[in-house]
Amino acid sequence: MKRRRLPRAARRGGILLIVAVVGALVIGAGVSYIVFGRSKTARADDAGNAGEKAKEGEKSRGAEGQEPAELTYVDLGAFLVNIVAEGELRYLRTEVTLGVELPPEPKGKKKSSHGGHGGGKNEEGARLPEGDDAIARDVIVRVLSVQSFSELRQGDRFTDLSLQLKDALDAGLEQCKVHKVLFTSITMQ
Repeated sequence: MKRRRLPRAARRGGILLIVAVVGALVIGAGVSYIVFGRSKTARADDAGNAGEKAKEGEKSRGAEGQEPAELTYVDLGAFLVNIVAEGELRYLRTEVTLGVELPPEPKGKKKSSHGGHGGGKNEEGARLPEGDDAIARDVIVRVLSVQSFSELRQGDRFTDLSLQLKDALDAGLEQCKVHKVLFTSITMQ
């Protein structure tokens, strides 16, 4: 039986297809390297170094008297409040985390449910002392609910709001001192 040869155009199309597939594989490998980055150990080392630098920064600020060397980050969860808007119903949903200096634990007592001091760490399940938690939530809702939708949409308004909340919380809380108010999520509609 005689073999038929494919026309020249068909042979070129097959070669072009192979080149295109190889090129796509090379591009895909490059994109995956960029997206997923280096190995997990290299990323973990970088994360560890960043954590050490943050601790050093907090300790140095504590030495200047601005912030204590050890803060505990307490996640207060989500807040959903109506905000001021002319003729419209608007709301703000945000998650708030506080950087606080908790009161010392009494001697001989096991660590309480609020987690004690954390050295700048977000301890799993860290809470404000009983009573301060309810006061903090009340203060946050009251301050957020009087905010204007149009003002919150402007520039760096949440930095000002963070300072306003810090001052209001410091005045209201009885057992701990607030050093930072962090918005970990913000949605306005």
